[in-house]
Amino acid sequence: MCAELFKQINIKRGICPTMNALIESLILPSVSNPNPAVRNMAVICLGTAALHSKDLANTHLVLLLQITQLDEPKIRISALRALIDQLLLNGLNILSNKSAPISQAPDSPDSNGQPEQQTEEESTVQSILKMLSEFLDSEICELRTETAEGLAKLMYCGRILSPKLLSRLVLLWYNPVTEDDQRLRHCLGVFLQLYARASRTNQECVEESFLPTMRTLFNAPVTSPLSEVDASNVAELFVELTRPSALVQPAAVQAVSVHDSLAVRICNEILRDISAPEVRLYCKTLSWLEINTEPGPANSELQLLLKDILQEVKDKYCTRVIEKLCNQLNGDRCSKSGSNQDTTLLTLDENTAELTKEEIKPKRAKRGQKKASTAKNGKLASKAELSSDEGDEENVPEAPPSVRPSRRAKIAALDKTKQDLTALMNQEANGS
Repeated sequence: MCAELFKQINIKRGICPTMNALIESLILPSVSNPNPAVRNMAVICLGTAALHSKDLANTHLVLLLQITQLDEPKIRISALRALIDQLLLNGLNILSNKSAPISQAPDSPDSNGQPEQQTEEESTVQSILKMLSEFLDSEICELRTETAEGLAKLMYCGRILSPKLLSRLVLLWYNPVTEDDQRLRHCLGVFLQLYARASRTNQECVEESFLPTMRTLFNAPVTSPLSEVDASNVAELFVELTRPSALVQPAAVQAVSVHDSLAVRICNEILRDISAPEVRLYCKTLSWLEINTEPGPANSELQLLLKDILQEVKDKYCTRVIEKLCNQLNGDRCSKSGSNQDTTLLTLDENTAELTKEEIKPKRAKRGQKKASTAKNGKLASKAELSSDEGDEENVPEAPPSVRPSRRAKIAALDKTKQDLTALMNQEANGS
């Protein structure tokens, strides 16, 4: 009844004296009750009540952390849910939201304790994140799934921005151990797609988690389940998640895209050990990226790295991929300048062709000048034959005009053929 009461009360109202009395007299004593069901409900009530007051959450945060590590699995999961809800509501700076005392003067001796307090808060936050990271390797399936779902919520809401935790979630998704955990697989599959498409900042976090994830897979021992994971499939996932076109709201055109930064990271990783077996996969990953070919500092840096790789790499496949990528980066510039030159040459050729056509094309004779033009054509033809030896390219001889039969001659010829055909048909009819 107390748990349902806390759920129905509006969070904005805060803690009333009646709720304080219930917490002190009923909830806190029940946390240490020997009955697991009673302890579980007491933890749920304490977590729900902590959402109504930050001071109450700060007071009992350590207790919730202890319960997540020491009690039975069901009660640990309830305490973990309460902790995740608290972090979703107030963020990781929950300890800094305590009611601050009256501001003191800078020269006050008590002001020196502020850095120590800040250090203590950071250590508490780090301990919380470390505990959550350890829960991802828990043998208790429900606890592991609840932790992964809670971290996915925190990262999607922007409460946590950690490439290391994101790498852990990706590896957990691909781990064969979680193959039968449908809830975990579905949660992480939906989270990765939505998280990467939400903003460029999230894509940059995915980019930073690429190399740690691949190194973990490559260095996994034979006895580890991660040795069975297809690294090429994982690399392809990262490439798809970091595509600029995958964003829900694509940002304005920027000089350096996420794939450009990822290409530089991969090239530096290749140059660390050019003879490593994973170099072939890294080169294959480079061929999948959408690299910006516009001139700029990032493009120049990438070209220098590719040239260094070409000088050291010996594998034929890697050499072919790197050369193709270099031609792609250099080819667009050449093609743009070449296309501009081609367009200018085409326009010049068209203009010259039009001029030559106008020079060669004979002028039509006006009405009444037809007979004179025929006479002149004979003289021009004789002159053209004499001057053909002097220069064939400058003076082109005009072809003699073709004599076309008149219309009456055509009609007469048609009539003759009709008469001849009729006579033949009559002869065949008489013969039969």
